[in-house]
Amino acid sequence: MNRKRIIFLLACVFSLTVCLPEAARTECRAVPLAKARNVGIEKGGSWTRLRVRNPIPGASAENVYILVSRAVPLPPDIPSGRVICVPVRTYCNMSTTLIPFLEAMDGLRGLRGQGGRAYVFTKALDAAVVADLGPGNAPDPERILSLASEIVFAYASTPDELETIRRLESLGLSVMSVTEFAEEHPLGRAEWIRVFGLLFGRTGEAEELYRSIRTSYESLASRAAALSARPGVLVNDSFNGVWYVPGGMSWPAILIRDAGGDYLLDTTDRTWSAPVDFETIAAIAAKADFWLNPGVWKTLDDGVLQDPRYRSFRPFREGNVYNNNARTTPAGGSDFHESGALRPDLILADLIAILHPNLLPAHRLYYYRKLEWKSGAR
Repeated sequence: MNRKRIIFLLACVFSLTVCLPEAARTECRAVPLAKARNVGIEKGGSWTRLRVRNPIPGASAENVYILVSRAVPLPPDIPSGRVICVPVRTYCNMSTTLIPFLEAMDGLRGLRGQGGRAYVFTKALDAAVVADLGPGNAPDPERILSLASEIVFAYASTPDELETIRRLESLGLSVMSVTEFAEEHPLGRAEWIRVFGLLFGRTGEAEELYRSIRTSYESLASRAAALSARPGVLVNDSFNGVWYVPGGMSWPAILIRDAGGDYLLDTTDRTWSAPVDFETIAAIAAKADFWLNPGVWKTLDDGVLQDPRYRSFRPFREGNVYNNNARTTPAGGSDFHESGALRPDLILADLIAILHPNLLPAHRLYYYRKLEWKSGAR
């Protein structure tokens, strides 16, 4: 990269990331959010403040971003925070779960680089001229710099990933940490579309889309809530010898309960996953009716190859094992983990159709599929 281009890039980035001092106090109002808990939105007279909660212990409690229109000079009453001129025109993205939000608000037109591109499911990216930035949690800083995008959308769920963001910022890059992945409620994740509506100047479309998704989800949940039978559900699979169980108040557990299922693995108010020993899992599996999301299995044979003891699990014996890999790529891209972040109503419809097929008899599974034996083998 030539010297003039570097100077130009750093000048543009500085104009976006500079933290301005608190000016004269301006009245602002909080924008009510239905389910999202990791972001706060406040409206000032000529700016919008985003407060993004940091879920990593030991890190700063929140990151503050100030959105201002690029069509007018910076307002004099702007508060402290990282300034982002909106609508955003060009950007890099580190998280595959953000792709549906970016596609809905921008059609991916401004996307210059994507982390983990080889693992992306979204077909719209196939025809786009978008650089591969390397792994989403460890991108190539020089490649990002060379693309001269206005902002980088990143995530940090571990101290190492947080350090990656700090390293990008130290190079003068404007980075926004997005924590939709840490939301407890599935509708809380989807509600981040309202944030992206603000970033891309499409607030009306974002509000309408979220309202539609929420209405669809709550209508389905209401129908399932009226059912008296609640089949027991086992989830996940052993990973490197450890079975990680989502907490009782995590979004996977909430989805199962809203689908009319009994989440047997955790009755606490934890929102994070925790390891559980095999003996405990086996005892739960003896009374479970269904088994969901068993890792990367494509057939029941895969389960036996991994651990022959799975044959004794009741859902396995009765053929009630379903995986969320109906929409994947050969490289491992998963639409469940992409569009599913924005469309929990589609996930919920699948789960209701699995657990209570008579409630949605016409529904065709979208993310999920029932696992069978290869060629009738047992």
